[in-house]
Amino acid sequence: MVMMMGEEDGRTDKALKDKRRFCQFKEEAANLMKSSKYDNAFQYYTKAMQLNASDVAVLTGRSMAALKMKRPKQSLEDADAALVVDPDNPEALYLRGEALFAIGDLEMALVSFERGRQLRPEAEKFRIGAQKTAAAIRSCANSGKQ
Repeated sequence: MVMMMGEEDGRTDKALKDKRRFCQFKEEAANLMKSSKYDNAFQYYTKAMQLNASDVAVLTGRSMAALKMKRPKQSLEDADAALVVDPDNPEALYLRGEALFAIGDLEMALVSFERGRQLRPEAEKFRIGAQKTAAAIRSCANSGKQ
């Protein structure tokens, strides 16, 4: 198939416009997160994902927004999608752990927090997440004893 010069230019223009829109959506979502407007941020991250579904910062941003809105299953889906793109992404591991904790899957939450601790031993959030999850597991185990 022969492509005309104008067609190629049109595709390049569209790609540039899409990239600009993507950056605008991503920036607006981040600003909304700072203002604690999580529902609006979630919507802007979703718009950005429609233009680039494999951007880890957008996936983790939307995961955090979902977690803040008390939607842990959605948060988990986005954190897992980020981990497909970058399996060692610390933020995605942390969000995965928090989402799993909120859902009640304590063992898998602990695995995520411990994996994050291995990657970033200096990050307090992984230590704290592992501690609270281990405490919740002990509490569940002790509540079963009579």
